[in-house]
Amino acid sequence: MDSFSTFEKSNLTGLASAIKAEAIVLKPVGTVAQALQGLAIGVMVCSFVNGFRIDELKSIYAENPHYTNESLAQSCGFGSVNSMKRTIEAKTGMSISDFKMSITGTDKSI
Repeated sequence: MDSFSTFEKSNLTGLASAIKAEAIVLKPVGTVAQALQGLAIGVMVCSFVNGFRIDELKSIYAENPHYTNESLAQSCGFGSVNSMKRTIEAKTGMSISDFKMSITGTDKSI
């Protein structure tokens, strides 16, 4: 999904209507969460943003498996490593190490 896509209901859990990316891009705000507030009823902004963070984490870790948890958390916009770990577990049901292994297909403990 590029930055000018339309976010459809099927893409977002709890989204009551479609959001045009232009509505977000043209809105002068400081954060993504602020841009999304009020655009669609029922949007869980934190959950929405964390979904993007998880996708970014997958992409970054696939290209840079040597990154530390601290580097990954910072690169993906998490406030802390613990926040990243909690989000991964909540979204995927996996621990951070299992999540990393699912991306690389290797066992890092060896």
